[in-house]
Amino acid sequence: MEISEILGLNNTNNAGSPLSAATSEQILGKDDFLQLLVTQLSNQNPLEPMKPDDFSVQLAQFSSLEQLTNLNDLMGQSLQTNLLLTTSINNTLAANVIGKQVKAYGSEIYFDGSAPAKLTYDLSSDATSVNVEILDKSGKVVRTVELDSASAGEQSYTWDGKDDNGNTLDAANYEFRVTAKDLEGNEMNVLTYMTGLITGLRYGSNGPTLVMGNTEVRMANVLEIGLPESGSGNSGGNFGGGIVPQNDNTSL
Repeated sequence: MEISEILGLNNTNNAGSPLSAATSEQILGKDDFLQLLVTQLSNQNPLEPMKPDDFSVQLAQFSSLEQLTNLNDLMGQSLQTNLLLTTSINNTLAANVIGKQVKAYGSEIYFDGSAPAKLTYDLSSDATSVNVEILDKSGKVVRTVELDSASAGEQSYTWDGKDDNGNTLDAANYEFRVTAKDLEGNEMNVLTYMTGLITGLRYGSNGPTLVMGNTEVRMANVLEIGLPESGSGNSGGNFGGGIVPQNDNTSL
């Protein structure tokens, strides 16, 4: 008896031609294997029964298949449990960040219409020139500042909120871009940071998001967390204020 007859499968497609590949319905599962074994036993020749060793091999195969199937189910349940546990821990830890000073990778800055805003960046080596550009939400450059040479490491620039014509811009979120050249005149790698006080927390499909004044910061982008400076009065609207020095190993 053919296996396809036992399982009720047809070896041709609707057009009558042989199937080029097995479909998902043709994959033997635990129930299919058991049905195949029972059908084979019921259709064997009584005068030439199956040898005991062959029967034992098939039982062992069936047992192995069942154990693998159960193990696969248990692993899937374990992964789901670990995911829920990790999400719960991350949400709890994120709530503890409120009121803390945070430094994160990013280039967004909020100007409240009056108070200067602090930009933070990191130079990979000594620079002969540094160029800072402020962009509005449409991507238009509204302010360009050329700075003098600077040493390698973390640097900052305080933007007064004005454009190239000296006009004070509206309160809004802006982007900043920093480029620099090394001692040989080559473009160098510059990292930009957002720093400020965490004032809130939002939960979404991608996990918790920190609220820094009028700006959102993903947890994955957080580089350092510390206590706010006493008397800084930083509400997170501007990315200013100090960061408690952290160990180099805190970098993500």
